[in-house]
This record gives sequence, structure tokens and C-alpha cells, in this order.
Amino acid sequence: MKKFYYIYLSLFSFMLSWNPLSMAQSSQINPTNGCINCNTSTASSAVFELQSTSKGLLVPRMTTTQRNAIVNPAKGLLVFTIDTNVFWYFNGTEWTTTQGPQGLQGKIGTQGPAGATGATGLKGDTGATGANGTNGTNGATGATGATGLKGDTGAAGANGTNGTNGATGATGATGLKGDTGAAGANGANGATGAQGPPGISCWDLNSNGIGDGAEDTNGDNLYNVLDCQASSGSLHTPELENMLIDGEHLDKIIPLISSVHKLKKEKDEEINTLKGLINQQQKGLKQQQEQIQELTTLIQTLVNHKEITDKVTIHELKLGKVAFLAQNFPNPFQEQTTLNYFVPEQVQQAIIQITNSSGAVLGKVTIQDKGKGQVVIDTGDLSTGNYYYSLVLDGQLFETKQMVLTR
Repeated sequence: MKKFYYIYLSLFSFMLSWNPLSMAQSSQINPTNGCINCNTSTASSAVFELQSTSKGLLVPRMTTTQRNAIVNPAKGLLVFTIDTNVFWYFNGTEWTTTQGPQGLQGKIGTQGPAGATGATGLKGDTGATGANGTNGTNGATGATGATGLKGDTGAAGANGTNGTNGATGATGATGLKGDTGAAGANGANGATGAQGPPGISCWDLNSNGIGDGAEDTNGDNLYNVLDCQASSGSLHTPELENMLIDGEHLDKIIPLISSVHKLKKEKDEEINTLKGLINQQQKGLKQQQEQIQELTTLIQTLVNHKEITDKVTIHELKLGKVAFLAQNFPNPFQEQTTLNYFVPEQVQQAIIQITNSSGAVLGKVTIQDKGKGQVVIDTGDLSTGNYYYSLVLDGQLFETKQMVLTR
């Protein structure tokens, strides 16, 4: 009853603010007792009364959000929330529903006839993915699809273990003699040697450094160049005799002797230069001989290889398919050379292995694609010499060939 009392109070407040002129023409208000459309007298205990057998009282309708937005709601204010379908009144502190506590559940009545199927509602949101069901039995294997596009080449595999060194080949024949190299530049002149000890005068026959009576061969009581004619005669000329009379022209001989020494020095330098040129030419000839030897070895190797290739060009595998390793081209080469090969489809692993003449493995290339293919070898920092490349199929050495690097 208390809840309905608040409803009546709210209706009374509503009537006090009601403008009769706004009512429909079909509604009449009794100014005496405040009754609208009353056919009977108003109850004495009611301050306001509505009477109708075909219409009801409609209070303000709004959402809960709109209700909560009402500023300073009056105590007893009544509204109907359309999102919860409940009457609410304000008790002075908070909004309270007019709905009483839920009563005991009655007995379930008999099921009525099924109503007509309603229209299909809007599609709801997709629910969460359910748990995976148990796996069904495997279906029959479908037909093999078409071969897909070729994939990217995979990363190179790890290097395999080194194979055993092959037997050393026979030494090739000596190559042809190469052209003579250009002459090298003249070497720098050596340092001047230390001055030698004073020479012995040609007339000092006993080398004691003094003039003896026996050494005055011309009997002029002087010891000079004129006394040398008796022993050699090579320095006694009329010109010298005129210059050395009484020893007064000795100062002219000294420049002559210096000129002779200078000429001899120049001739010695020319001889040394010629010796240097001869040494360079000999060195060039030696290098040419080495190149000739290398070319001769290469020619013999090619001849031997041709003989082997003529006998066995390809090898048969156990699987009945054919593999092939061609000779590199160009050969000899300086920077790059190309290796052509063929690997059967049945081979699981194919590797091209590069070794030096000592059998040390310098690098490996894992072949990803079966069938025909080629590998380009870059010399990098390899030095001039003979190298070998081998085709290894499923861990077994298939074939080895030689390639020659020149710089």
C-alpha cells in the first residue's frame, strides 16, 4: 500500500500542474470534486480521481539513463523505464522500483498450442569458436596435383667430411718455351770503393820505396819514369820523354793518369750494366721455361683427360639413372669458370667439392635442383695452379676433373 500511496501522491502533483485546456475534447473535469470523466461521485478519501473503462493513465516513459539524468528529482516522483519495463519512484534518496518481491513460483500450467513462427530476427554476433571435435577417419587419397612453381634455392648445407685424396697424376711433358721478357731497368750505381794504398813506381824494381843505383837504368842519376823503359818500354814515348826531361813536366802526367782511371771506371760501369741486363734476361728465360713447363703439363693433362673421356663419358648409378660432370669452361681460366652437371632425380644429396693439388678441401657447393645445372666458380684470392672439382652423390665420389687457374 505504501508504494501505491506514492503513486497517488505523484498523480496528485501531476494534476496540480495539469492544464485542463490541453486535454482532449472528449475528457471533462469536474471542478467541484476534481474528477475527470467521472460518471459517479469521487471517493471522499481521494483528492484526485480518473475514471475510464477503456483508457488508462500514462506516466512519463524514458530510459534508465534519462531517468538518472533528472536534476533534483522530487520525493515520490514516478516514471516508467522502457529499457527495464519497471515503474520507479524517487524515495528522497534513490530511485526505487514499485515492483514487489517475487512470489513463489506457481505450478506449471499445461502447454498451450504452439504459436505461429515469427519472422526471422536479425543475425546475431558470431559466437566464440567451439572446441575442436574429434578427428574423423582419413578420406581416400586424392589425385596428385599439378607440380607447383619452383621454390627459392635453400641455404647451403653444412660441409661434408673430406674424402680421401686421389692418386697423384703422372707428370706432364715440358711445355714450349715462351717469349723473352722485356729487359729490366738499369740498377743504381754502387758506392765508390775505398782508396787503395799508394802504388809502386815503375822504376822501383825491388819495391823498397827508394831509388837504388841499379834502378837508374838510363844513367842520368835520376829516378823517374824514364828508368822504366828498360823493363817494359810501354811508357817510353817521345812525347813522354819530352814532357819528363829533368822531371819538370810531371804535373802534366797526373791529369793524364786521372783521365785513364776515369775512363776505366766508366768502362767498368758499362760492364756492370751489361752484367745486370744479362742477369735479367737469364731470369726472364727461367720464368719462360717455367711457363713452358706449366703449359706442357696442361697439354699432357688435357690429352690424358681426353683419353679417359673417350672411354667413359658417363657413369651408371645403381638406380639406373645417369649422372654427368662436364669439363669446366674456360680452362685454363683467370677469374671465373663454369661447371656444368646433371643430377638424377633419385639422388638425395649432390655436392660439388673443390680441392687443391694437395687434396685440401677449399669449398663445397650443395646442389639444390636436380637435372641439368651449372655452378660458377669465382677464383677470389686463389693463386695460380692446378685445382680439382668433384661431384659427390649421396656421400659417394662420382667423378673428379682438373681445372687450371692462371693469373
